[in-house]
Amino acid sequence: MAQTVTIHKFENPIRAGAYFFAFVLLALHLLHGLSSSLKSLGTNKIYTESFKGFTCIYSTGISFDFCIIFIFHYYNNF
Repeated sequence: MAQTVTIHKFENPIRAGAYFFAFVLLALHLLHGLSSSLKSLGTNKIYTESFKGFTCIYSTGISFDFCIIFIFHYYNNF
């Protein structure tokens, strides 16, 4: 039943596009939040570049994983 509801919600391309856009915004939000929190903790400048790489990979990874769900259900619906 839950799969039927998910497929039904992603039939509308406007709703699906809004879902995708929301997770792009989530990636930007996580990127900013994680990098700001590390600065607030006073990380050393030596480690700043590696933390920036980690926050970039983490924030885009989380958002990309949720977008994979959207892409799977949207394109398998037709």
